[in-house]
Amino acid sequence: MNLGDSASFLGFIHQGTLDVNSQTVTLNSDSFALLGPPTNLAGGKLHTTDGVALGVGDNLVGVVNVDAKTAAGIGSTIAAIGGSLTLGDASSLAGFVSDGELRVGDNNFTLADSNEAVLGSLTTLGNGGLPGMFVAANGAVVEFDKNIIGLGTVDSPNDPARPRGVVSAQMIYLFDDQLTTGSRRTQRDLPSLARARPGHWSMR
Repeated sequence: MNLGDSASFLGFIHQGTLDVNSQTVTLNSDSFALLGPPTNLAGGKLHTTDGVALGVGDNLVGVVNVDAKTAAGIGSTIAAIGGSLTLGDASSLAGFVSDGELRVGDNNFTLADSNEAVLGSLTTLGNGGLPGMFVAANGAVVEFDKNIIGLGTVDSPNDPARPRGVVSAQMIYLFDDQLTTGSRRTQRDLPSLARARPGHWSMR
């Protein structure tokens, strides 16, 4: 299914519910396609010609596969419910940028970006004692006053070409020695309730 107009900067602006469910939907716009408050996927795929954007209070939930640049604003929520979630564009330097919340739960959450993915105000892993998995193939940045919390694994390669490290953060809380970082070959447990020093902190 194709929606919108790829020749217009206002090609796709939606203010209601978009139920993609298990279908494949292409949103056409000459700029970011603007999603509405609830966008629901249940194993389907959302593709756009120039990225998707979530505004204040907008939500993207379900078993999500968004094959496009993704920009999530302050107050937005992206939540994996009932399965894995894949977001972003691995060929773009702006493949994934967020100022909102990411809720991994006990699912696998993969972000695609040709550089480091930028995480939002709060990223949570785990649900009811079950761990979640967060994957960022080229690393992820947690800026000042933003946080990762919960139970699970942050899977990201150790890259000596990036002296700052593959995950940079001001503050990260780790529960029950269960949040690990590094590549699958070098994952290690980090201290319970560890707190990074102010400023960027590299997890290796």
